Amino acid sequence: MQSFALGNRNVEVYLQSKPSKYIGGRQTFVPVGNVLGGGTSVNVMQYTRASASDYNDWNIEGWKFKDLEPLFKKAPLRDPCLTV
Repeated sequence: MQSFALGNRNVEVYLQSKPSKYIGGRQTFVPVGNVLGGGTSVNVMQYTRASASDYNDWNIEGWKFKDLEPLFKKAPLRDPCLTV
């Protein structure tokens, strides 16, 4: 379920970040609430999965990418076109 505020141009303003060397000089959008309560009225939850090599480099039993991949596949995806 999408929140009322997220993506609603009447209550949300999108700002651009400064270019970041950590993401190849790209800029990202920064949603800012334009309502009473500001950004806290436009909350969203997201997570980003690390690359397989990150998990494998931890060298912790049970935390290899192959161990976690079934859990990643069970996690809900907002966009059904995305794949693991």
